[in-house]
Amino acid sequence: MTAHENPLVILLPELALGGLLRHASEVARQARLEGQPATIISVRGERDVSEHLAGLEVRLVDSWSGAGQKQVLQWMEGAEVLLLSPRRRRCWRRRSAWRGARRWECMARPEPTGSGSARSASRCWPPPLARRGDPRCSSPGRRTSTAWRESFGISPGQVSVLPNAIPLPETLPMTRPGMGSVLTAMRLANDKRWVLEAAARLATAGRVPLKVVGQGPHADEFRAWLGSRPGLSAEVIETEDFDTHLREADVVVAVGLVALEAAARGRRVAVAAKPGGGLAGALTPSNWAALQATNFAGLGLPEQPPAEVWTTLGEMTAKDLEDVAGLVERTASPRALLETLRRHLRPVQPPAPGRLIMAFADLTASLEQRAARLAHDASELEKARDWWHQQAQAAGTQLREATAYLGEVEKARDWWHQQAQAAGTQLQEATAYLGEVEKARDWWHQQAGRTADKNP
Repeated sequence: MTAHENPLVILLPELALGGLLRHASEVARQARLEGQPATIISVRGERDVSEHLAGLEVRLVDSWSGAGQKQVLQWMEGAEVLLLSPRRRRCWRRRSAWRGARRWECMARPEPTGSGSARSASRCWPPPLARRGDPRCSSPGRRTSTAWRESFGISPGQVSVLPNAIPLPETLPMTRPGMGSVLTAMRLANDKRWVLEAAARLATAGRVPLKVVGQGPHADEFRAWLGSRPGLSAEVIETEDFDTHLREADVVVAVGLVALEAAARGRRVAVAAKPGGGLAGALTPSNWAALQATNFAGLGLPEQPPAEVWTTLGEMTAKDLEDVAGLVERTASPRALLETLRRHLRPVQPPAPGRLIMAFADLTASLEQRAARLAHDASELEKARDWWHQQAQAAGTQLREATAYLGEVEKARDWWHQQAQAAGTQLQEATAYLGEVEKARDWWHQQAGRTADKNP
């Protein structure tokens, strides 16, 4: 059985609409896409809470204890387990872990905000499962990871960073974003008021209208608060269709998944600073690592003046926007998330000291053999160099002799050329003299004829 054939089991405290559910569904969907069986296990409650569960295998139990615990243990047998837990619940408690799972990892998240029934159903979370060994724990950001190590006294080797991931858009918008408006997309609830305040501050600094998109119980309160802001033109659109509005947006103020979705679509993105309602900064290639360390929530980062953030957003070029979208694809896609999860679930263990000593001895022997071979090769090269040097000297001597001989040949050629010229001159003179003799002969022949005619 290969590593990818080990099933992946994801335990959720509850099926509540939100980032935790999206996180689990993206991991499960990507695993199935790569041929690894994946199952989401949670308590009974709202089953059809989101389209994110479409096509996924979801198994429900009545509770995390009793019969539910036994059922979960059976499902986990031989699997790789990702435990998604509320942040303030110690899923790594010594009395809470697994038996039978091949590998497992705890992923801590914020407290659930579902209904009272959902919260009561998750009171026994995490499931009190007997286990051996300590789990590996993941956090969505580096800053949170450091805080957990300090707060709960767990070793750094047990905690790793597993940021959020989003499904990448199939097509990108054809138009380049301008600076004509600000959009924020979120759940319209008071616990998100700090994001709304950050968006309002940026829109005011840029003197542009603000559009708020989402659904939630406090939409009317959001409208009233926006209407009380002097000099701000704002509208609230109650819809779950974030994608359409993100593709048409100029500047997006968001956190977490929405910030990544906007960046993946090539929009200008400003990240809000949690929880003060300010701005952590513009999402640029140079600022990517710092904001990713906070899981794009700005937690712990100093707030930036809205005017400076607005200026930075306006200075972003088309290449900057493409680079940020490329960073989302490389580090925040479901494939990247699953690869990171697998590295955490299957850490490479250091070799035993005995194997290290043997490996070092083998390396030393190999280096000695290599050094001896190199010395032998160097000696052979020296011999070859001397031979070629001798050949070059002999060739030089032969070249000098050939040059001298060629000089003698040149002199002989010149002499024969002179002789040929002299012979040619003599031939011309002899030819001319012969012509005179011919003329004289013809004249005497004529004279002899005339005398014979006179004395018959």
